[in-house]
Amino acid sequence: MSAASIDGILLFVVVVVLLHTPALLGQKLANDKADLDTLKFVHALWRHGDRTPSKMIPSDQTNTLDKWKAKFGGLGQLTDDGARQHFNLGRLLRHRYDDFFSCTFTPEQFVYRSSDYNRTKMSAIANLQGLFSPDSQKGPKMPLEENAPKGLELCFLPQGHDPIVFDDVECPAASKAEDELFSSDGFKKEEKKNAKLLTFLGQKSQYGQVPHPLRRIYYVHDPLNSINAHKKDGFVLPDWVNETMRQEIMRLYNLKNSFNYKVDVIKRLWSGPLFTEILDRMDSIVSGNYKGKEKLHAYSGHDGSIAGLLAILDIYPEVFPTYANALLLELHQPQTRKGAYSRGSRSASSDNSEPFVRLYHKNTTEGVTLFELQIPNCGPPCTLKKLRETRKAFIIEVPQWKEECEGSKKKDKQTAWSSCGSLFSSVKSLGCADGCYVKSESCFMFLGRRYLCC
Repeated sequence: MSAASIDGILLFVVVVVLLHTPALLGQKLANDKADLDTLKFVHALWRHGDRTPSKMIPSDQTNTLDKWKAKFGGLGQLTDDGARQHFNLGRLLRHRYDDFFSCTFTPEQFVYRSSDYNRTKMSAIANLQGLFSPDSQKGPKMPLEENAPKGLELCFLPQGHDPIVFDDVECPAASKAEDELFSSDGFKKEEKKNAKLLTFLGQKSQYGQVPHPLRRIYYVHDPLNSINAHKKDGFVLPDWVNETMRQEIMRLYNLKNSFNYKVDVIKRLWSGPLFTEILDRMDSIVSGNYKGKEKLHAYSGHDGSIAGLLAILDIYPEVFPTYANALLLELHQPQTRKGAYSRGSRSASSDNSEPFVRLYHKNTTEGVTLFELQIPNCGPPCTLKKLRETRKAFIIEVPQWKEECEGSKKKDKQTAWSSCGSLFSSVKSLGCADGCYVKSESCFMFLGRRYLCC
């Protein structure tokens, strides 16, 4: 069956999704500059930049693994386009926080946390280059690993052991909830509606399942998305994928992902630890108990990192986060003079000195536009106290997360958590501050959270 003839069997009219301006309630164009009268701290969370595919379509004999290796070094690797995207995001951060951040890189002011993937680490370095490069520099200096700012401590835990920056960490309870979700009547109904298209994709991709499971649409979407982005580099879409088909696959991808974070237990176990860490840090800052000196705490993560945190905040974009999407959570503290409201306070409050949070979203890959998002059921202003109260169901410290994940399947196995004590002692001997853990002699992980050692 050709790509042209498939148009006749589609059950849905192709809906053109506004990729560059997804509609969200409470969304408005943000000011270019942050309100420095009240700004105290910035958390940033982003998805890595453009990368090579992480999967290969079995039937594709043109875009081979050797071809991806020769051009970009293999699968799942940050491309030059991805580095440029994060360089530009760094420029956006410089423009917004120019008088808040130092003009030169000072390690104590900036903490960068990453998942243990090359693409997220390199995205962080490209981002930093953009943040501190002169105006005359038009793009990132390559190779990135040789041009990282001096003194940078890029923090990460080994793959499979990091519940903070969304990772493929083992959590049986969350996996069970996902199995139930994708076996639900609602999800099965969508699979049935799209059965002919999924059958076509199963036959053409040759993954071995016909129809191709909607739950696994990523396996088709991911390689095709990368091929389409790199046609200029000699990669070619299969003859069964025309633009109509590509848009339909994207629709299925966003449809499947719209189910991902609608279940509270999934939000709690996949994204609760990150939300809790951010919330606790903001509480420590306003109480004066925070020991860190940084002004920015950045997380270099994945699409699920952003989608999960937004879901906890009851925000569900139509389009799953694309490359170089970013969230900025600003902590603001109004001035304390009675009866005076600073420019940062968006409405009168019973206590005009109460700290509040503002949320911003960069929802495109190439653009530099920020949107301010109103957090549902929280303001404005969304005070820190109100945010904690309304999202208390998703507050979970790592020891509790471990217990809930394991449930009745508790095992006595050696993991990063059980071996953390020896790592901590080795860091102490190097004179690192509390909350610092070492992965190797050349890599430090500044986490600022004692709970990571069990």
